[in-house]
Amino acid sequence: MGKKVREWAAIGEYQSITSLCALAVCLIALLVLLGWTLQNNTLISLIPGSVPMNPVAALLFLACGAALFLEEPAEKNRRLVPVAAILGSATVLLAGVRQWRYLTG
Repeated sequence: MGKKVREWAAIGEYQSITSLCALAVCLIALLVLLGWTLQNNTLISLIPGSVPMNPVAALLFLACGAALFLEEPAEKNRRLVPVAAILGSATVLLAGVRQWRYLTG
């Protein structure tokens, strides 16, 4: 019985780390989108001197972070699973369209 409890505790730790990472991704994406809205170069490229993040890429990061964040409580609330799946699918679709545009000019 003690081994099961330790396994569940470890899973809980990983879920909280996953949530923190998902929130960090969402926060960075929102900062970049805010930078594009305010035309603030510091927020658009978070690392000074680096290439600015494309606003579409920031939207895709936001969708990925939200999907990852919604996946964690999916065991408790099954209605979140389709939302997370739609966000993930939309990300793959939009990234594929963007890549196709780069390849075909």
